[in-house]
Amino acid sequence: MCHYLNHETLRRKVNEELNVVEQWNGATDFVFFARRGEMASNRREAH
Repeated sequence: MCHYLNHETLRRKVNEELNVVEQWNGATDFVFFARRGEMASNRREAH
């Protein structure tokens, strides 16, 4: 924890990576909004 707090470049890198993950999560939420994350299937038992 001290290493993280004392190194600005490390804090920036971690923050950048977290932003990438948050953007990805936001995109998947948008894509799967209508089906609440359920994947469509063409099998009869799935309907």
